[in-house]
Amino acid sequence: MIHRTTGVRAALRHTGALDPINASTDRFLRTVEALTQTEAGGPTLIPPWTRGHVITHAARAADSLCRLLTWARIDVETPPYAEAVSLAEQFPGGMLLTYEGLGHTAYGRGDACVTAKVDGYLVGLKRIRPGATCREGDQGG
Repeated sequence: MIHRTTGVRAALRHTGALDPINASTDRFLRTVEALTQTEAGGPTLIPPWTRGHVITHAARAADSLCRLLTWARIDVETPPYAEAVSLAEQFPGGMLLTYEGLGHTAYGRGDACVTAKVDGYLVGLKRIRPGATCREGDQGG
């Protein structure tokens, strides 16, 4: 197992497959490190989030990808968004819709259940009930 993982890492480094990811990560970290406390607390285009909220979200998203890679590598279920409930609770009136299927998001990608629930909220302000789950292939709200 260790040799296989090491071999995969070496192959990815050799092909340069990780170069764009490493460059983006370095650029992001340089930008974050250059922020003052005041700037980190500044507004974004997604109120009420500050830049600090966005930075934290990016870090948690990276953690979620690591959990997915762990799941794929050792076949031990490690759901990617363990903090999703907490995130929904951070917003007044926040709601959480769980999607069980492939991909990062299902809205606008042909999943009828997700599209119906999200459109129901966006168009008709119909709240998504606590515990709501759409499974890949579900046909409606």
